[in-house]
Amino acid sequence: MGILRARDLPADAAASIARFLAVADEQLPGQVEAAWVEGSLVLGDFQPSVSDVDLVVVTRRPLAPHQRPRVPAPLSVTWTTRGALPTLHPITAATLHRAGLAVRGPSPRALVRDVPRAELTAYLVANLDAYWRPWLASARRNPFFRASCVHPRRVQWGALGVPRQYVTAVDGAIVSKTEAARRMRDVLDPRHHRILDEVLRLRTGIGARRYRNPFARATDMLALLDDAIRATCAVLGVGVSEPGGIRQSLATAPASTR
Repeated sequence: MGILRARDLPADAAASIARFLAVADEQLPGQVEAAWVEGSLVLGDFQPSVSDVDLVVVTRRPLAPHQRPRVPAPLSVTWTTRGALPTLHPITAATLHRAGLAVRGPSPRALVRDVPRAELTAYLVANLDAYWRPWLASARRNPFFRASCVHPRRVQWGALGVPRQYVTAVDGAIVSKTEAARRMRDVLDPRHHRILDEVLRLRTGIGARRYRNPFARATDMLALLDDAIRATCAVLGVGVSEPGGIRQSLATAPASTR
């Protein structure tokens, strides 16, 4: 993927960013040192009405939450300062360094270091253990949580988060949700193809509807999440049992990809 330029931003996203920065400049005169675009926009996967416009705003001094301007949809803003850049979320930092776009100030590559493979791996292991395994357990045990999994956004969240981590575990790349789903489709058992195709349809608006029953869709999403977690843990070598939905080709992959 080529480096995105400011003039390549979708018109609606560019307008949202411009309006927000104008308000920020009015409320915080002279404080916004840099504004960088990250997320789906720079990863080539921005879906209007679905994707957030992810912005990292660097201010000259730390701002308490009540001092920050209101952030209107579809913007999602991470606030930071130059001194706090080393504490950015590792996926955010890696995305900024590798593909981030400056709409104000210096290039993020000039100020944000890339994240070493070992740090990304440590983050993946911790995140799977602290977030995704409990998320799956709650969806299976809590009837109210399980009922919420019929919502299309929850289906996408549950189905696409760990496939992105799987790709990062395999080769250190930071990829979009759509690309991750397509790569995961080549790895997991074909029984998961239906839900992956449905999630891609929900995200992109392309393709035929695969489910009439939203509860069946939620059940298949959770089964996909289970096998995606297992596949990712297998690559990371964290000692999980052999996942039932993973093809033998992954189990015999060379050690350099684990």
